[in-house]
Amino acid sequence: MIALARDKADMAKEVNVLTRLEELEQCVRTLEDGSTEPGEAYPDYVVGKWYYSGDKITFEGGKYKCIAPDGVVCVWSPKEYPTYWERVV
Repeated sequence: MIALARDKADMAKEVNVLTRLEELEQCVRTLEDGSTEPGEAYPDYVVGKWYYSGDKITFEGGKYKCIAPDGVVCVWSPKEYPTYWERVV
């Protein structure tokens, strides 16, 4: 049982390292996107994905921020439902 516990602890450390690596990669992608601060990335819009207030996307060459009311899901593109999107750039 001790060996099993050690194995699970080692796996947890590996998962933590992978999570941190993904966070670092996101920061790099953010800076490659031309932003100056981490967390300012605008990933491509994904059809069917749920977006919430504050989420950022790139859609048809423009950058948008979701302005849906808190707790409301937006599944439409800025073109389909512009009320829930604010063009940033």
